[in-house]
Amino acid sequence: FLLNNNVRFKVNRRNINKDIEKSFINEPKKFCFLNNGITLVCTNYKIQSTGTNKNKILLEKPSIVNGGQTVSTLYDLYEKNYQDYEKQFKEANILIRIYKSPEKYILDIAKATNSQNPINIVDLHSNDYSQEKVKEYFKTKGIGFITKVGEDTTYYDDTITNESLLQIYTSLYGNEPAKAKVSKRVVFNQYYDLVFNDSIDEKIYKKLYRCYEIFTFVENRKFENDKALISHASFALIYTMKMINKNIVNENIPSDTIKIHFNSSFLDSIKIINEIVDEKQKLLGSKFSLNNLFKNSEIKDLIDIKIDKRFEDKNLQ
Repeated sequence: FLLNNNVRFKVNRRNINKDIEKSFINEPKKFCFLNNGITLVCTNYKIQSTGTNKNKILLEKPSIVNGGQTVSTLYDLYEKNYQDYEKQFKEANILIRIYKSPEKYILDIAKATNSQNPINIVDLHSNDYSQEKVKEYFKTKGIGFITKVGEDTTYYDDTITNESLLQIYTSLYGNEPAKAKVSKRVVFNQYYDLVFNDSIDEKIYKKLYRCYEIFTFVENRKFENDKALISHASFALIYTMKMINKNIVNENIPSDTIKIHFNSSFLDSIKIINEIVDEKQKLLGSKFSLNNLFKNSEIKDLIDIKIDKRFEDKNLQ
């Protein structure tokens, strides 16, 4: 009954439920600061004294219009494990907002309180100390490291977002070119804590800046080569370049020298990528798709086979 006017009933979102449980169980005194709270509407209310320092609020026709996930999760804990969490239920508080409203406006309130733009994981990490340190390092190079939508980029020679940087990192250091292409959000979830953690240091800054350098180099080669191919194959090319010439991930090679290594490995890499594309086109005919080829995890194996064969041929010579 309490959720009848909400825009949805309980939603089984394991990550959200676990986060609610985690903050409630581990930090009950901070729960009211870590949870968005509950919004109720009612047609009338009355504050009733209990003879103590706490009052009761009696609600007429109450309905939860926001916070159903919190209520449902805590109810499950209460029903199943109350004895285990009795202490938490005594210590935890939660912010409650109560709107007194005629019934005809209740659905409007329910829609309004559930229609704000959601805060995603990228936004939640935007002010992290580790990202601020990377931002400072990139700034010394004249490059803006963007962690927030709408960030001022006026004074930078060039910019790159944290999501794009982690995609490049996934291909260059994680050896997963297909995953880098498939989804920014998946990559961010998997690699963020690995890269942007409390032990972040200059070595990581240099790795991330090398990611920026190689990606920019590959992007600039679009004008001299097949633009559509490089647009789809950029992460595969980056991976191939690294496998051909490990010097491109040597952070101690300065920027003015590294482009020599970029150029030589790119020329060999684009040949390998073109060979793979040609073979797949002949095999699949009209069903061939550049996008599907470079999103498929098979692309790494195809590149590795080509590189191994090249090294074998050179050794035989």
